[in-house]
Amino acid sequence: MPGWSSKRGRLFGLSSLVDSIDQSGEKFFQSGRLVVNTLDSFANSIQSGHRCAIDSFYAPRFVGNPLGLNTVVFDSERDGVRRAHFCQGAACRKDEALREWRAYIDSFNEIEEVSLHLHRLEEWESPDRLVTAVRFELIGTPRGELRSVTDRASFRMIWHRSEGKLQIGEQCLIEGERILCDEPHFSNVAHSAGIDFENQYYPPFLKEPLKFGMIRYGPGGISAVDYDNDGLCDLFIPDGVESKLYRNRGDGTFEDVTDKAGLSGLDGVSVATFADFDNDGFKDLFVSRTFRPNQLFHNNGDGTWRRLLHNRCRVG
Repeated sequence: MPGWSSKRGRLFGLSSLVDSIDQSGEKFFQSGRLVVNTLDSFANSIQSGHRCAIDSFYAPRFVGNPLGLNTVVFDSERDGVRRAHFCQGAACRKDEALREWRAYIDSFNEIEEVSLHLHRLEEWESPDRLVTAVRFELIGTPRGELRSVTDRASFRMIWHRSEGKLQIGEQCLIEGERILCDEPHFSNVAHSAGIDFENQYYPPFLKEPLKFGMIRYGPGGISAVDYDNDGLCDLFIPDGVESKLYRNRGDGTFEDVTDKAGLSGLDGVSVATFADFDNDGFKDLFVSRTFRPNQLFHNNGDGTWRRLLHNRCRVG
């Protein structure tokens, strides 16, 4: 039957295409995960000052450029905030690249935080070579300064794979800057404002198998909304154990009204969306949850909520 043979051939071709896409996607994911884990270890070595460990992240035959970490040129100042840019030098080899990191680390009296993040996985098909754009951030107090600075930069790094591990084979600076404030511009007022709240992991995140690992790392973010129409932004904070609703008192402080509002017991919340779905003038609340039913709450207009929807869809 010619028609059946043609159809079967098309189905086989489609199946092969799907398999190829799945394999490519899995390769992309595994390559990205390897880079992320390597960058985490690299950042920890920089923060702890383990020079021998930093050495291990560079390939023996490394040839690249300095990252400009120690060539910082201040070029602007406004409202007590000074900005500088990193200047990349000429080509260097491994010993010079390591010397740059060591001098950079030694230039700080204290390093508070270091992070290296994968910004873009540009090439990943090769079995022994990965090309990435990497975001770098360091917060610390340089020698001779009274306050901490923030260094931010983007690097292009080419990695060589060897026995399941990655080493930097080439590098260059894309852009980088240092920001220094002579006086603090912000102060932490969370405790005095009544929002001394610490997010907690949703317990099933730590033991349930998940297809998407990023879900483990917390909710989508805080919602700022005027739910009671008093002209002030209130706060809803998603949480793994117990989400919170804080009412803005208008004097710089907030009141925990979660129980009073009828929103207690909301665990595993990933994100909350406020919208007036019935046009009664008050914003209603939709809550997306993991391993729990999604829920829709109607705003009664008196500071309380009424649950309307149990959506049984699960994430994970």
